This record gives sequence, C-alpha cells and structure tokens, in this order.
Amino acid sequence: MLGGLGNKLKINNWKPYYWVYIFCSFFLVGIVIGSKVTVDLFFIYLLILFSFLYLFLLSPSLAVKIFLIALVGASVGVGRWQLSWPVLSEKRVEWYNGQEVEIEGVVSAEPQQRLQKQKITLSVQKVNQNPAQGKVLLTLPLYPSYAYGDVLLVQGKVKPVPRFDDFAYDKYLSLFGIYSVAYYPQVSKIGFDPPNLALARLLQLKTAVINRVNILVAEPYAAFLGGLLWGAKRSIDPQVMENFNITGTTHIVALSGYNIMILFVMVMLAMPWLGVSRKYAYIVVIAVIIFFVVITGMSASVVRAALMSILVIVAYNSGGGVRTSVILLIAAAIMCLANPKVLLYDAGFQLSFLATAGLIYLAPHLQPYFNWLPKIFSLQEAVVTTLSAIFMTAPLIVYQFGRFSLVALPANLLILFVIPAIMAIGFAAVVISFIYFPLGQVIGWLAQVLLSYPLWVTEKLAAFPLASILVDRLPLAAIVIWYVAVFLFLIKVNWIKWPYARKC
Repeated sequence: MLGGLGNKLKINNWKPYYWVYIFCSFFLVGIVIGSKVTVDLFFIYLLILFSFLYLFLLSPSLAVKIFLIALVGASVGVGRWQLSWPVLSEKRVEWYNGQEVEIEGVVSAEPQQRLQKQKITLSVQKVNQNPAQGKVLLTLPLYPSYAYGDVLLVQGKVKPVPRFDDFAYDKYLSLFGIYSVAYYPQVSKIGFDPPNLALARLLQLKTAVINRVNILVAEPYAAFLGGLLWGAKRSIDPQVMENFNITGTTHIVALSGYNIMILFVMVMLAMPWLGVSRKYAYIVVIAVIIFFVVITGMSASVVRAALMSILVIVAYNSGGGVRTSVILLIAAAIMCLANPKVLLYDAGFQLSFLATAGLIYLAPHLQPYFNWLPKIFSLQEAVVTTLSAIFMTAPLIVYQFGRFSLVALPANLLILFVIPAIMAIGFAAVVISFIYFPLGQVIGWLAQVLLSYPLWVTEKLAAFPLASILVDRLPLAAIVIWYVAVFLFLIKVNWIKWPYARKC
C-alpha cells in the first residue's frame, strides 16, 4: 500500500524543499505533543537514530521516507519541549520556592515600570551564599529605581509563580525562564555588572529618549508616542487603552510582529507617493525595522517580530508561492527551536505568524472580491491587506482576550496610514532636540497635532453602540475549524500546491 502511494507521489513531481516543509511542520506538531505527554529522552534519541539509519541504508519508498521525516521532526519537537524545562536541583533557585532566602543576582532585563510598582527580572548568581542559577521576578516599590546591570542582594521569601483564573501567569513567565517570584523583599544594590554592556548603553539611550519625549510632548500624547516608538503601552492612560481595545487597534502601541507588518504594508504603499522605487523601498523598510529593534533594547519578542516582518518583505519581493510557505515554516521552526514555549504560550508570536500568513497567502485571493474599490491612495490594497490580517487573527484574539471588535476595519483604515508619519516626525523631534532644542520643540508640537488624530478616531468609534462585543471563551475546536476552513480555501484556489493535490 505504501509503495503504491509512493509511486503516485512520484508522478506528481515531488520537489526537494517539501522535505523541509514536512520536517518543520511536524517539528511544530511535536512541540504540541510534548506539551501533553512525557517521553523518555533516550527513547527519542533511539527513534531518531533508527529513522536515519533506515533512510540512508535501506533506500525506502517515497511514502516511507515521508513518514520517517515526519517522525524525526515530531521526535525532535517532543525532545526540544522537554529540554526547555529546567531540572530541579539545589543549584536552581526554584528549589527554594516557599522558603526565606538570601539571593545575589544581576538585573538581566529592562525594569518594567507600573503605576505603583516596578517589576525586576533578577538572574540569580548565589542563593544563601552558594552558587545557583535561575531567574526571579521581583515586585518592588517604584522607588528606589533600578536599572539593567545592577547587582542586587535580596532577602525575602521566594514563591512559585501563581496562576490566575483568567490568566496562566506561570506559563507566561516560563517564556522568559522565570519560575519563581518574590513580593516586596528587602533589596540593596551592591554593584553594577551588566551581562551585555552594549545593551546597557542602548537602554540608557532609550531612557534619555523617553525623558526627552516627555519634555517635548504633553500627556496623553507622550505616552501614546512611547507606545508607537518602543511599545511602552503600560504608561498610556487606561481610558485611551480601553478605546484601543474596543476598536481593535491595540497592536499599534504594542511593538509586535502584527504591528510592524501592518506598518510595513502601509509604508510600502506610501513609498511611490514619496518617489521611492519598490527596490529601494524594501531596503528602507528593513533598515527602519532593524533600527527599531536596536533602539528598543532588542528584547526577544521584538526580535521575533522583526524576523517575521522581514520575512514578509522577502515574500513580497519574491512574489509568494510554495517556497514562501517553506520560509515561513523555517522561521517559525527556528524561533521555536530557540524557545519552544513561544508556540503555545506567546500570543504575540501566534498573532505575528498568523498575520504573516494572511498577508502572504490570503491577501492575493481576497483581492478579486474588492476590485470595485477605487485604487486611489492605494485604498483597495489597504483594505485587502488589513482584512487579511484581521481575518487570520480574529479567532485567536477572541480566544485569548474574549473580545471581537466590529469597528476594527474602519478604525485601522482611518488610523494606520498616519502612523508611519507620526513615528518619523516624533523620532525626528527627539533627535533634533538634542542638536537644537527649539527646533525639536516645534517638530514635537507638530507630532502632538498628528497624535491627536488617532486618539480622536478611537474615542469616537469606541463610543458607537456595539463597537465591540464580549465573547465567552471560544472552545479550541471552533478555532481549529476556522483555520482548517481557511486552509481548505487556500487549497481550493490552488495557492498551496501540495504534491498530491489537484486543481479544483
């Protein structure tokens, strides 16, 4: 039976890059399986070794090769998931959860400032004077403030990360390798030894930029500009954030792949109006993305967002197709190889992946349904790309956050075209203010005028009755059905050309 299937597959022009597609796909499936079951790592090693020996020594049929490559991919995924969790021992800080301890460590991430407190990620070096590893998330008063690279001596009780009824906080913090927390312990600074001196300098520059924005632009515009430039949405007024939530525009103040990709499309649409050719527009956009990754401190989530965005640029430049789907899967597999928890626990990664897929695959096939729209100011393309991203991400947004915005499309269309200009003018105001402050202040006033427009749009649209509807948590089966339907649609239009698929 397998031999007969192998002969049929050969007739359908099997291509070499399908092996990568199969391995990466089943690697991701293996991560999901690994999160549900535990398999002895020695058995996984034997399974992989047996599969490779069978492949290279016995020359099996194509169908058997497919099965073995899929098996290897899934096995690697299961093994990588299990290796991503620490082994509990006295040399790990999690061993002491529930105990009073003395910890010495270094602040290894940018502190998170909240309204009444600050969150500090401490990479542990010693516990009770003994060498140890791991991370602890400290909750401290706002003052005294601490910075990346500060060496701290902490005395207090460490606890396991709690889980809340509506939020799996323990899973979220596991993304960053944090399995212990401490609330308001005694802290004293005993030194300064940043793990990465270049990153420390970048964060100092970022702090200087934040302070300058607060001087140039009044609130609530300064906080909004901070959200646009470096994703600092925690300082935004709660009512403003609620307006963003209702109108489905939160992504513009969260430096995520979804945000960067939408901005990428809008910038690409604007480039011809600025006299920039398509060839150089790609270079400009890539340079801007890399610059923002650096200026925002190169956090893991921003780096992943940038990689997804650059992938979209490559896809647009190459014209899409099956090879683009291979690139998309390779990018996802590499990110999950580095940290497999992002696949299941990181909503930002999931939304970035889906938005990327929507822009690459879905947008070209929605285009014919909107030919009636005028192409003036690239309106038709803006509607199609925005709808593609919304269509692909809406089920996950409802599943994760329990809300569906009915005004998301008009809100995004009315706002997104002005966001690149706001970001450019806002950043120019900061840079120029360090050179000649009065001119920077004038440009800052212009940025404030532009910033008022998105805030006004979201406020008015959020006030509409039924602007958004609250939805009880969708069952996972409904999400699966939605994306299976999208997948079947793509096969129907023959966009994804499987080796054993025929035109419908």
